[in-house]
Amino acid sequence: MVGSATQTHRDVARRPLRFLERERLIVAVVAIYAAVALVRLPRTLNQDAWLALVSGRLIAHDGLPHHETLTVWASGSRWVDQQWLSQLLMYALHTVGGLRLVGLVHVALVVFAVAVAVVVARKRAEPLTVLLIAMVAIGPITYVSGEVRTQGFGVAVFAVVLALLLSDARAPSRRVWVVLPLLVAWGNLHGSVVLGAGLVGLRGLTIAVPALRARSRADTIRGLGLAAGAIAAIFASPYAAELPWYYSHTAFNPLFGVVITEWVPTTPGPLTAPFYLLLLLAAWTIGRRGDRMTPFEKLLLLVSGLGGMLALRYTGWFALAALMTLPAALDAELPRLREGSSRAARLGIALAPAGALAVAVLVTATRPARSFEDGYPAGPAAVVASVAASDRHARIFSEVRFSDWLLWHHPELAGRLAFDARFELLTTHELLDLVRWSTQVSDGWRRAATGYDVIVLDRSRDPPASERPATYRALLERGGFRLGYLSRTTAVLLRTGTAAR
Repeated sequence: MVGSATQTHRDVARRPLRFLERERLIVAVVAIYAAVALVRLPRTLNQDAWLALVSGRLIAHDGLPHHETLTVWASGSRWVDQQWLSQLLMYALHTVGGLRLVGLVHVALVVFAVAVAVVVARKRAEPLTVLLIAMVAIGPITYVSGEVRTQGFGVAVFAVVLALLLSDARAPSRRVWVVLPLLVAWGNLHGSVVLGAGLVGLRGLTIAVPALRARSRADTIRGLGLAAGAIAAIFASPYAAELPWYYSHTAFNPLFGVVITEWVPTTPGPLTAPFYLLLLLAAWTIGRRGDRMTPFEKLLLLVSGLGGMLALRYTGWFALAALMTLPAALDAELPRLREGSSRAARLGIALAPAGALAVAVLVTATRPARSFEDGYPAGPAAVVASVAASDRHARIFSEVRFSDWLLWHHPELAGRLAFDARFELLTTHELLDLVRWSTQVSDGWRRAATGYDVIVLDRSRDPPASERPATYRALLERGGFRLGYLSRTTAVLLRTGTAAR
C-alpha cells in the first residue's frame, strides 16, 4: 500500500512535466508573447488609458456622467459613457497599485485571450500547426491590444464568448447560453460588444435557419433566442436608451476613418502583411478544407475578415478567430512534430521562455513608477499648470495624446481644455477642424486653436522637414506665440503676454 501511494505521488508530481513536454511549443509561444508585452509595457500607455483613469476617477467621486464637463468644445453636450465599468475598474486598480498594476492587469487580460485561443485550437490540432498560425496571428492581435486601454477587458471576454460559440457549433450544449450574461458584462466594459453580439446572433441564425427547414421547433426557438438575447444584452446598461446614439457616433461614424488612424481601411503593407496572410490562408482553407469546418466557422472568418479589411482596429479580432479555427482545418496539410530531441531539450523549449517570463514579471514589478510614463515628461504639465494657476481664465488647446494626461495630473484643468480622446462628442465641423489642424491642408488650419492661451503639441506627429515645418515652428513663424517648453516629444506654446511662473 505504501509503495502504491508513493507511486501515485510520483505520477502527480510528474504530470506538470509531462504537460510541459507535450505542449512545449504552445507554452513557449504564450510565454514569449507575455514576456514581450511586459517589456513593452512602459511605452504602451496612450490617451485612451489616461481617458479611462480620468473617467474612472470622475465616476468614483461623482457617479455616472451624463453631460460633458471636462472639455470646452463639447461642454454641456450629452456624454454616454458606455465603457464606464472598465474605467471604474482601471481607476480602482490604480488606487491599489498605480500604473504598474493597471499595466500588469492589461497584459494579463490580453495574454489570457491568446491562451484561450491557443487552447481552443490545440483541442483539435497538433502543436506545430497551432504554433505556425499563432506566429502570424500575434502581429494583428498586438496591434489591436498592445496599448493599455479599456479594450483589454473586451478582448478577454471576446475570447471566452467565441470559444463557447465554436464549441456549440461542434457539439450543441446548454453552456452556450453563458454568452448572454457575458455580453451583458461586455456591454458595460467596451463598445466592441457590438462585434460579440453580432457573432452570437450569427450563431443563432446558423441554428435557426436549418431548423426552420427541418421544422425543428426546439432548435428554431434556441437559435432565435440566442439572436434576440444578444441584441437585448447590448442594452443592459445604465445608458440603455442612449446607446443607439453612442454607436452611431462611434462604430458607425464615417469621419472616424479620417481622424483616427486605427479606423482607416486596412491597406496592404508591411504592418498589415500578417493580417492579409491570415486572410489568404483562411480563403484557401475554406476552399480546400471547407469540409472540416462548420458553417458557423466559415461565416465567422468571412465576417471578421471583412471587418478587418474595413478598419485596422478589427484586424486583431479576425486574428483571434483565425487562430481558433484554422489549425484544425489545416492540420492534415502541415507536417507533424517530430520527437527526435531528448526529453531535457523538449522541456527546455517550454522552461526557457517560462523563465524569461518570470524575469519580465520581476523587472516590471520593480520598475520605478515614473518609468510607466515614458513619453510623458513632467515639464509640459508643470508649464500648463503654472499658467492655469496664474490666470484662471486661461484655456488650453492640447493635441489628443496629452489632453487626458493633463487632466489626470491636474484635475483643476477640467472645463479648460479644448477636447480630448472622446471624438464622439465632437461635431462634424469640429472633427474637420482637427483634420485641417493635423494636416495643415489650408491656410485656415490654425483656426482650431483660435482663442487659446496655451497650445500643447505632440512632436511625434511632426512631419518630415522636407514636407513642411513642424507645427510649433509654423505657429511661431506666424507670430503671437512664444516657446514655453520644447523636448523631443512635446512642445508647449504660450500666447504672447500669457503669464507663467
